[in-house]
Amino acid sequence: MLRSQHAVRDGKQERPGDGGETGRGGGFLPSPDNQRVTDQLCNLLGAVLLLPLGLALGSFLELAADRLPRSESIVTPPSHCRACGRRLTPGELIPLVSYVLQRGRCRGCDTPIGAGVPLREALSGVGLAAPWAVVGCAHPVAALILGGLLLGAVSAVRLVL
Repeated sequence: MLRSQHAVRDGKQERPGDGGETGRGGGFLPSPDNQRVTDQLCNLLGAVLLLPLGLALGSFLELAADRLPRSESIVTPPSHCRACGRRLTPGELIPLVSYVLQRGRCRGCDTPIGAGVPLREALSGVGLAAPWAVVGCAHPVAALILGGLLLGAVSAVRLVL
């Protein structure tokens, strides 16, 4: 009688690839644990990439919410301090980072920038990235739709307040 080449553990026959062991070729065979780690890394990487995008979109939506009620263009003039009119440099346009480096003030006239601006930018970034961090690779369309809705909700709150 021929014996099976596969080990039997707890009454169940194990087959190569079921436990994440290496095969003859030295390659790593997939297992549920490995797949879970891969999914988590995919979600994390996607969230890391979406966070700066959300910050940038939040910054733009902040500009639009500031200018549109006053019937100003969102294209021209370029970003500037409303108090002194000084045009902002590219380094001053980086969401959150520039606010911290400038200590929440205009470099030209030292006028304070409201604390709500970086808060809404941060919420926009997190709102776009968080759904992807949770379910992004498994349900990418749902994660992006939910992220977009959260981004829109942060902007809507700005318009209402």
